[in-house]
Amino acid sequence: KVTRGKRARRTLAFFQQAFGFRQPYQVLVDGTFCQAALKCKIHIKEQLPNYFGGEAQIFSTRCVLQELDKLGDDFLGAKLICKRFQFRKCHHRDPLSAVDCLLDVIGQKNNLHFLLATQDRTLKEAVAKIPGVPIITIYHHALILEKPSEASTALADQRNATKLALSERDRQSLDRLKPPSADGAIVKPRRHKAREPNPLSVKKKATAMKKAAGAAGAAGAGQKKKKKQEEEGEGAAAMSAEDD
Repeated sequence: KVTRGKRARRTLAFFQQAFGFRQPYQVLVDGTFCQAALKCKIHIKEQLPNYFGGEAQIFSTRCVLQELDKLGDDFLGAKLICKRFQFRKCHHRDPLSAVDCLLDVIGQKNNLHFLLATQDRTLKEAVAKIPGVPIITIYHHALILEKPSEASTALADQRNATKLALSERDRQSLDRLKPPSADGAIVKPRRHKAREPNPLSVKKKATAMKKAAGAAGAAGAGQKKKKKQEEEGEGAAAMSAEDD
């Protein structure tokens, strides 16, 4: 059985591979999400990292906070929750609606890799048109990381196709560098095998060694013969001396 946590980690893995998301995950939160978390007793700072299986930084904006302030006491709890988060600079001197502010912070390409936590259907539909923006919502008192939008999957498929085309082009370039054979086919480079020694050179070495051995033997025999002659000469001289 695939749990919610496993589904979330699979979806995060998609955004990591396709769009370069990394920990700590940066989550933008609006007032509708804070209100839903309050009603469902979800502690956002604790449960979001557990759900992702990794570190997360929670952000909101001043425009979101001011919109909650205008909504009155019914959203006082959501406002207090929102105040606990860090605020991203939105540079809006005149406060915008939460939808317009968060769309501006995310931008057309989501270069800062934000995840968006919202219950606002209008905001979800607008963000779904921007590739590479994961959406988190609360459904049946549980956190849900929605499946990648069509815009995200289409861009991911396009990038994968580009990578495959580049790798195929590189392979063709390498093939063109190989020398062609006479019939035009690509010749694979031969592997050099260890060569056996030349029999003629081995024969020459053996002949030289035999000659050297023969010369040494002849020199030894000559020395023995000379020594024997000297001994015989000394013996003859001794006999002639005795006869006298």
